[in-house]
Amino acid sequence: MTLCILVDCAAKAALAGGKYTGQYLPCVLFVGGFLDEEGLARSSFLQELNDFLAMPEESADVAQSASNLEELLLRAPPVVLRLQSQVREAVATIYEPSGEAEVPLKFTAGLILGVPLDCEVSNVTEVGALRICVKYPDRSFHLIPPRRSDLRPDATGRTQRILTSVRISHTVWTESCHVGISIALDLGSKPGSGAGEEESRVIHLCPPVMVNVSPKPARKGI
Repeated sequence: MTLCILVDCAAKAALAGGKYTGQYLPCVLFVGGFLDEEGLARSSFLQELNDFLAMPEESADVAQSASNLEELLLRAPPVVLRLQSQVREAVATIYEPSGEAEVPLKFTAGLILGVPLDCEVSNVTEVGALRICVKYPDRSFHLIPPRRSDLRPDATGRTQRILTSVRISHTVWTESCHVGISIALDLGSKPGSGAGEEESRVIHLCPPVMVNVSPKPARKGI
């Protein structure tokens, strides 16, 4: 992370002909001070980068700065990160609904339609963060936490089977539309619904399955 920040600082300073040197030099000095306080040795790359950014702006030349930066980066290749074997991908597979039905599911607007859900979730340790995400054509969405009784773990505990019924409700539409159902992890503090920027806290574990539904107005006299 530190290497990425420092390279970004140096690159911007070089391309701008030293214009941003005064802005990024404190970042390098801060990292150097942190290493000194913790008793860690400064790398030759950090020291050379410090000298590079400390050049006076009036003496900076764009072509020469770019050449010096290229030589500096070639002398300090990035360290290869090795992932531990315990790292696993969290993923979900929805078996039902399949999204292949052409005939829309009809229900009375304002009431609730139950859509059977059968899915499998693997490598999720925080099952309390699991959510069933229902997204409507108007871009509104609902995050529904599955009940504990709907979760069926396997013998290893790494896979959870979710068997439940997803509740869908909406106002009247002029024609049938598709509602997306997916499995996600909610990184927020509590479940809820919303749109736009609030969806940034959600990590989807599978592509949404599109269910064709058609809410109709209630019949008069009923």
